[in-house]
Amino acid sequence: MYFKKNIFNIKFLFFLGVVFLVIDTVMGVTHVGVWADELFSIKMVSLPLEDMINLGIQDVHPLLYYFIYKLFVNIFLVLGYNNIPLIGVFVSLIPMYILCIVNYFITSKEFGFREASLFNFLIFSMPLLMSYSVEIRMYTWALLFITLQFIFIKKIINESNIFNWTIFTIMAILSAYTHYFAAIASFTLYLTFLIYVLLKNRLLLKKLLLSAIVTIFVYIPWLPSLLYQVSQVRSDFWLPDLTVVSIFDSILFVFSPYYNPNLNLNIILSQPIAIICAIILICSIFIVLIKNNWKMDNSLVLIGLISFLLIPTIGIGFSLVDTAIYHRRYIFPALGIFWLCFSILFFKLDNKKIMGVIIVTLLIIASINAIGFIYSQELGYEHTLIKYESLNNVITDKDIVITQDNVTFIELNGYYLSDSYHFKYNHDLIVNLDSLFNNSTISNLLNNGSNVYFVDNNNNDSELLQSYGFNVTNTGINEFDGDIRSYTIYEISKSF
Repeated sequence: MYFKKNIFNIKFLFFLGVVFLVIDTVMGVTHVGVWADELFSIKMVSLPLEDMINLGIQDVHPLLYYFIYKLFVNIFLVLGYNNIPLIGVFVSLIPMYILCIVNYFITSKEFGFREASLFNFLIFSMPLLMSYSVEIRMYTWALLFITLQFIFIKKIINESNIFNWTIFTIMAILSAYTHYFAAIASFTLYLTFLIYVLLKNRLLLKKLLLSAIVTIFVYIPWLPSLLYQVSQVRSDFWLPDLTVVSIFDSILFVFSPYYNPNLNLNIILSQPIAIICAIILICSIFIVLIKNNWKMDNSLVLIGLISFLLIPTIGIGFSLVDTAIYHRRYIFPALGIFWLCFSILFFKLDNKKIMGVIIVTLLIIASINAIGFIYSQELGYEHTLIKYESLNNVITDKDIVITQDNVTFIELNGYYLSDSYHFKYNHDLIVNLDSLFNNSTISNLLNNGSNVYFVDNNNNDSELLQSYGFNVTNTGINEFDGDIRSYTIYEISKSF
């Protein structure tokens, strides 16, 4: 049966989106598996406020998300609940529930209930959206702010009042303080909206320029930190140089069902379906636009799609001429723009057969994506649990842990071995270890049964320690697949 435009199917799509959001929530809160970036978030909010700010400036992101996360952590701590990772999942899900409410009350009013219903299904079920919705990072907040900024362009076009301009401007500011590629997305919305205003409605020009000036003015206090972070990225950043393959992969990433190397069916279907889906959806977009001669009623869609395309263009362009800064997940904040534009254009199609094919394609994508997401959450949770137990079965809260790598230090000190004593030596390892073993406080700990463990990030520093007279014993805790840093942990001691 082909898709029919009736109220039953429209309501079904909206509530199907809610079903995917519930699945996302259940898996997110019952299977909390954490990786390096999430561990950094957990470490950040565990610090005193001043230390959190200082450490955050050393990173490569603005700080708004960490303030939001820490606020909720403090609220839950007052209520007697201290599971910081689970609180982090909850904080990441909040914007998705806000989006669901926005879709019902605002998007449906501005674009129509059928468009809002399809969008509600897509924003909770399409690739990337389920996994990143429960990741303990800032992506869902960036998604919320950018999507609302785009929606309020429509509201401003309909009614240019103070309230609409205020919300539009606030969303732009919040976006810029959440993630730099959300800031780029906000900039592209300003740019394409400016083009629209110059071509179609110059009465909005003064207010648009005032909004942009306010946004820039409010962002000025962060500029010194931004410039510092840019200098750090240019000197040393983890992203590899872009290639033709990685650029193509970035495009398919938006359409690929959740990829997991342990789910064979998912591997087989992921890339082919992504290619088919990309062709079907992109072709349908251009068919509608061309058929309507790019008319006035498609102006908002053009603002959205051009803004969406400019984001990877800017990121990839800068990466090619300067430093690699673009990762495929950085398109995530703008996915609300893309899928809302698609939802608007979908109902401009007149051919029910084509509409049926598209809906079936989307349902297949959503189903495979959900299966991969569920399986991946289970694996991530299992991996985290095994790692936690393996480390804590060997290293106790009275033991001393020595690390040399910032990521590993945050991982162990911030979560897996948070109650142990931690020291990080980036340089002069032998000198610092000699000083450590000669420290009276450390000597007292050792005399009372504490052990010293050295985390070797595959630098063969264990051999160096042996050559300087340290006793080195492999604990059997070795590299963990999927970690951003692999390591082997040794118990070390020194004869005096």
